[in-house]
This record gives sequence, structure tokens and C-alpha cells, in this order.
Amino acid sequence: MLKKKIAITGSLGLIGKELIETLKNDNYEIIALDLKGQIRRYKKYINSNKNIKFITCDINSSKLLNITKNCHVIIHLAAMLGVKNTETNKSKCWKINSIGTQNILKACKKNKINRLIFSSSSEVYGEQIHKKINENHPLLGKNVYAKSKIYSENLIKSYKNKNKKFKYCNLRLFNTYGAGQVAKFFISKSCYNSKKNKKIILNGDGNQLRGYCYASDTAHYIYLCLKNFKKIQNLTLNVGNSKEVYSLKSIVKIIERINKKKIKYVFNPKFKNTDRNSSREIFNRICDTKKIISLLKFKPKVKIYNGISKVLSQNNIFSNWPN
Repeated sequence: MLKKKIAITGSLGLIGKELIETLKNDNYEIIALDLKGQIRRYKKYINSNKNIKFITCDINSSKLLNITKNCHVIIHLAAMLGVKNTETNKSKCWKINSIGTQNILKACKKNKINRLIFSSSSEVYGEQIHKKINENHPLLGKNVYAKSKIYSENLIKSYKNKNKKFKYCNLRLFNTYGAGQVAKFFISKSCYNSKKNKKIILNGDGNQLRGYCYASDTAHYIYLCLKNFKKIQNLTLNVGNSKEVYSLKSIVKIIERINKKKIKYVFNPKFKNTDRNSSREIFNRICDTKKIISLLKFKPKVKIYNGISKVLSQNNIFSNWPN
């Protein structure tokens, strides 16, 4: 049986690697794209997956058109992430996230690729005005990253309106964490600091609520979207874990329980000397995932205690972004 060819951008990111692990034993030819720094960083991982074609490719490179020839679907995970990273490099964030999506659509057009799964973000919603955020919540994104994702979603919908054969799914991902995540996000940073015996800084009062979804569960949702594409085509869906909701303070306490030792932490009520600020902070981010659960009949499996244990058990937690 002829294998279907899939291109995955951002393939060596947190979700990308989990998705590859989910897909690699299925009947797919995987073309895994990522930046030079990621290809260099994960050389050992790449060498252990000889049946997957890993290619150095920036999504704004003209190489993308040739690389994606004969692909059945593109799963577009590549993005510029991180609060400080995106806010201090706004034009670069826009170029990677928005112009990058334009280039993905150009590749779809040239190569007649009629299926796209796009990883958007819960950031598009901004501060929630309902107890849980469903897909009809207004888009109140506060920052350049959120706006770049809203723009990308609209680009995809607009392309669909002009190309009737084209089908897409926009997945709004909520607070994914896991082993291998760079230590610029709260769980990975807190785990990193606890291993280095550094204090953890809680901005504000530490009562900010999040629904945390382990990366393997997020990847499994993407896998199910691929396998059940007709069910989810031309939809926008929340992806997350609405059951695993914790405050930042609670996360620190869980890390303490796992480590069986006290962690030094301090509050930073005015967000001083940090990459966040109170005007940009989201104080509640809890997803409503009824729609995707109803369509795909899957609920996240990994509980927060087990997920954080996996993060802490890895040999190294990367503290810096790849070059």
C-alpha cells in the first residue's frame, strides 16, 4: 500500500516530537521540517529515527515549495513562541507566524495540497469572560503572538473560500507542557529552577489558573484529527485538558511533593524585572473541550502529577531557545 506523504513543520518542538512518535509506526511517509538549531540539538533523536526524513527548512524559505511536493497534508506546528521572545522581536514574530503561514498556503496552492492542520493558540482569546472558553468566545488577544495567530487563522479561512477543494482545521492549543519543553514556560521553568536549587518567582499573586495538557495528549488529538479528517474539516477546535486546572501556586506545591523537598519561591506582585507584565498577563485560561471530545471520542490521559514527574525525570531541561 502506497504511503501518504505528510509534512510537519516545527517537527522537533515539544508537540512535534510527540506527534512523530505517534505517527511513525503508521502508514505515512513523514517529512519533518525544522530550523538548523533544532536539527543540531536533536541529532541523536534524528539518528534513532532513520525512517523519517528530517530536513532543515525555515518556513519562509523558498525551499518549502520543493520539499512539500506530493504531500497529502501539511501539519503546521512551526511558530515563534515565548513572552519575551515575541514581545521584544515583534516584527520577527509576525514574519515567522503570519508570513510563514502565508508561505505554507503558497506551498499548498503550488503543490495542490488540499489538507492543512494548523496549530493556533488559546492566546487568541485573551482574558476569558466566561467560566470556560469555548470556540465561540470573542477573540481578545492582547499581544503580537495572539494577533499573528488570529491573522493566520483568517488567512487559512480566506484561502479556503477561494479554493473549494481545500480543507483545514484550526486547533487552538491550551497550555501544553512536557519533557523537552524549553525552560521559558512556567512548568518547565519551575522544574528547571527546582533542579538547580534556584528560587521560583510567582508573578502577581500566583493564583492565575490554567488547564494544563501534557504534550502526548495534545499530539494524540492532532493524530486523531489527521485520521478522522472528514469529521473535523473546516472547523476551529480547542485542544487542551479542561480537567487538570491548577493555579501557579498549586504547580509549585506539586513539584515540592514530587521532589520531597521544600522549594524557595517568592511573589512578584508588580511583575518587576520579568518578561511578563500585568497588562499582558492572562489570569484565567480554562478551556471548554466538549466539541473536540464529542467529535474524536478522546479525553486526555496524563494527570498533572505524572506529567510533571516526567519533566523532572529528564536528564536535562533546556534553558535557552534553539538558534
